[in-house]
Amino acid sequence: MSKMEITKTYVNVAFEFEAIHRNSNPVPGEWYEEMPHRHLFRVKARKDCGGLHGKVSSHLLRREMLKWAVEEHFAEEEHGSGALDMERWRCEGLAFLFCKQFVLDWCQVMDSVGTGAEVYCSHDD
Repeated sequence: MSKMEITKTYVNVAFEFEAIHRNSNPVPGEWYEEMPHRHLFRVKARKDCGGLHGKVSSHLLRREMLKWAVEEHFAEEEHGSGALDMERWRCEGLAFLFCKQFVLDWCQVMDSVGTGAEVYCSHDD
């Protein structure tokens, strides 16, 4: 029988929020991306929790990430639709922001049409 050793443990979180954004530098032929448009953004993230009895709660991390996006980073869209205004942020930029703010190892942001980005991060301790 082989001996198993745990080398890394992570917590995973997922949530979604509705936002309006526009792409200031669209791919040629996709002029419509410059216009404000609405998506349901789906966020998945992973963070090293420091062992089997780690110091990171997935529930708390999820709540803090959603609160940061909704209450502290992106304002509610000015027309009262309830959607957030992400201005010109794209999926890869948003994933990077989450990685940096919450010291994540990985973050994926997808929009409602199934396109998005993943960011893998390493952090200096």
